[in-house]
Amino acid sequence: MGNPNVKDCLVLSDTHGHERLLWKVAKTINFRPAAILFLGDGLRDMEVLSSIPSLRDVPLWAVSGNCDSFFSLRATESMTRVLPLFGHKIFMTHGHLYGVRGGLDVAVQNAVEAGADVFLYGHTHVAEEHTVALSDAQGQERCVLVANPGSLGEPRDGGGHRFGVLTLTADGALFGHGQV
Repeated sequence: MGNPNVKDCLVLSDTHGHERLLWKVAKTINFRPAAILFLGDGLRDMEVLSSIPSLRDVPLWAVSGNCDSFFSLRATESMTRVLPLFGHKIFMTHGHLYGVRGGLDVAVQNAVEAGADVFLYGHTHVAEEHTVALSDAQGQERCVLVANPGSLGEPRDGGGHRFGVLTLTADGALFGHGQV
């Protein structure tokens, strides 16, 4: 049994209708997620999670992506969410509203201003993880974990169909990538 002070969250993005890959992720991970965080473009695919026994009752938080309004009944889902989770504040967005394909500065600054210590985004279909230090509105320097799980459905970085694992502890947050 794992450490109860460590919470591993499954992070998914850009599934784009490739529901079978959700089943592969469930078979690949060797933990029961404390939460599932979905970063848009495939909201309708999230209904599949309720049919996967190992993920059925896991809390799910999602944001809508630019393609969700065309294809999803859940398209009314917010495009940005600030989520207090296990002692952390997570800023979730698909990313298209912030122009993340052209750079992360605006999006990360919004996360800092919201008081987040974790910024999660999708849209680029490219896996990424790094930490930045920025000043908030009061001039306080804040470190923010910035991560994109990559695309589960349509990867663009040559790394395969990817997902992320966000590990939250009292001491901080870590992000890792997996692939199926």
